[in-house]
Amino acid sequence: MFDFISDDLFYLLIAAGFAVYAVYYAYKVIRYFLKAQNARKQFYSTHKTEEGREVNAYRWWLIGYLACAVYCFFSAVTLNGVQEQAVWFRLAFSIVGVILTGQAVLAVVKRRIIFADDCFVYEDAIVRWQSVLEMHAQKRLMQKAVDVNTATGKHYTLPADLGKKMHEEHMAYKQRRKKK
Repeated sequence: MFDFISDDLFYLLIAAGFAVYAVYYAYKVIRYFLKAQNARKQFYSTHKTEEGREVNAYRWWLIGYLACAVYCFFSAVTLNGVQEQAVWFRLAFSIVGVILTGQAVLAVVKRRIIFADDCFVYEDAIVRWQSVLEMHAQKRLMQKAVDVNTATGKHYTLPADLGKKMHEEHMAYKQRRKKK
């Protein structure tokens, strides 16, 4: 390959790069999850538990990602084969397992929303209903989604099931406002 780098060193550098990426990815996902948890805590500190209507649409995504991650970690531990290649396969299975675990955590964050009469909590933010400018359906190749634009400049893309529920809650908010 390269005259000045041996093949073993080259593979070691590539593996180290992927391992560093997996650690960085896990760190970013954990930070994002903790920010979302802090937003939930902040919401429940100002609202009664009965006021919050929580919608969770992540069950099947979580099960799928975690099942694949468990398979990857199990394969990394029990892999038999040529000793020279087994190390690289174990590393690859471990990295994919870490990424799938991160995707499971992201599924929890991105597919959970809490509604209240005056606001909603999505991802890592508490958004007032009055700051929602527009909501419109978006058809993608694989999945339908709903785009939500706010007055603060934030743009959220929600899965279709959460977007439908958000539209219902937003219309209920508008009805409550008209009655006042």
